[in-house]
Amino acid sequence: MQTSIWTSPLEIFCQDISSSEPTPGGGAVSMVAATFGVSLVEMAVNVTLNKNEEQSLRLAVSQLSSIRQQLIELADDDISTFRNFMAALQKPKSNETLAEQRKVALASCALQASMVPLAACDAVIAALAIAKEIRPAVTKLIVSDVDAGEYLLRAAGCAVLLNVDANLAWLEPEDRKTIVARTVASRNSLTQK
Repeated sequence: MQTSIWTSPLEIFCQDISSSEPTPGGGAVSMVAATFGVSLVEMAVNVTLNKNEEQSLRLAVSQLSSIRQQLIELADDDISTFRNFMAALQKPKSNETLAEQRKVALASCALQASMVPLAACDAVIAALAIAKEIRPAVTKLIVSDVDAGEYLLRAAGCAVLLNVDANLAWLEPEDRKTIVARTVASRNSLTQK
């Protein structure tokens, strides 16, 4: 079992990304970037809470903390699901039965490998909505942290959807249709300000 990417120092994580191994890849790295974005927004709200005990800000911190935890878990899940997909690619296809079993395994793994980044994108969209809502209440000296967090979130959301695009060819037609619709909706949400 692989250990969490969150237990490595950033320097080691960067070395792992740049290695010849396929994981961690774009999905997990994008989810880490999204986690940093959420953390910046959450920090700005926490600093503001030192001066403003507004209940809506407390609720925002709780929601952002939950989203951050979700993204942490999804980053590790992304690595795991991609490894499962890579293992399915190695399945034998030397006869019709084996080839069909491989195809079914690949479709199943590709569906899971699509669901993880879609869940991450949903979390990003939720965090962006919170950031937009709380921005006016944040201490002016650190509103740039909210803005930086939003930029990271938006870029990470767009980036995780590239992983979904990469999986489309492996999906069964009905699953592909559903996943494409969700991806289009997510992209539209990410482009709204």
